[in-house]
Amino acid sequence: MIPAYLAPESSLDLSIPNYNLEVVSKLKHFIVENEKSARAFLKASGVLAPYNQKFYLLDKRTKKEEYEDFLVQIGDNDFGIMSEAGCPGIADPGGPLIRLCHFKGINVVPLVGPSSIVMALMSSGFNGQVFSFSGYLPVAVPDRIRKIKELENVSFKFGNSQIFMETPFRTEIMLRELCKYLQSTTWLHVSAGIHTDRQLIKSARVGVWKQFDVNLVKGLPAVFIIYAGKK
Repeated sequence: MIPAYLAPESSLDLSIPNYNLEVVSKLKHFIVENEKSARAFLKASGVLAPYNQKFYLLDKRTKKEEYEDFLVQIGDNDFGIMSEAGCPGIADPGGPLIRLCHFKGINVVPLVGPSSIVMALMSSGFNGQVFSFSGYLPVAVPDRIRKIKELENVSFKFGNSQIFMETPFRTEIMLRELCKYLQSTTWLHVSAGIHTDRQLIKSARVGVWKQFDVNLVKGLPAVFIIYAGKK
């Protein structure tokens, strides 16, 4: 399970341990979300031997019966599962395949690597003992606003951190809505463009966030955390 951080502005030295590259350099089979970017990552890592690896596509459209076919083709060889810009199985494809590996007695080894979700929580200062991840919020505006208020109410009631993420083309819209519909005293954390030259990592009450330019997050993938607890 290979976390692969592919942001062009980032440095591999900041996100990928040398041990990972040693392991990857020995693999000939990769299950990936996108072959083109996977090859680009391997090339940037210095471990890609031309035409020497075989790639299998695993994304949200992959059917479960294809998982069995992957394993049949790979046989007894070691293989890596590579996500686009995160950790396999955590807000990324891979979970059902990994579960199938356990069922078949195939050894599963996670490699240390970046997870924007975990790094955001680490840098937020919010409750790291009890938290919840909601993936992407609804696209429809009324449903999204309803969900924002629901997450805030749950955080206030139970004191937990409510984590979710947003795509680059909707981050500034999300930040505007959070500032508009959350209570001014509620804490909000934003991590955007982690380990890039546009990195933004900030926690503040919503009343303070209203003073900032939302274009700070424009065009960047972002993780948001709501914390309305009393501590």
